[in-house]
Amino acid sequence: MTYVIAAEDLSKKKGQFFEDLTTYLEEKLPRYMNISIEGSDIVVSTDSPERSFSKRTLRQLIRKHLHKVRLKGELKVIAGEKDEYIIKKRKGIELEIEEEEEEF
Repeated sequence: MTYVIAAEDLSKKKGQFFEDLTTYLEEKLPRYMNISIEGSDIVVSTDSPERSFSKRTLRQLIRKHLHKVRLKGELKVIAGEKDEYIIKKRKGIELEIEEEEEEF
């Protein structure tokens, strides 16, 4: 079983929130779940078909984390394709994207 969390808007917001979500999932998910990062996606998988994990529970964990870091008003979790979630900005909300200023 493999789930993909497309977190492009979260990684644009600030890289630290992306890393915090990964750490939070590692703490909250059972030990047999493997978490890896592929670009702006977080991949949650398990090798054993007997040890499955509910997609709904994964969504709840993501939502709890967004609430914890006070981003629930700016970002939402929606279902994508099969076994995929997308963290997307809410309509009418402008994300404050931190950009590195170049010095000349």
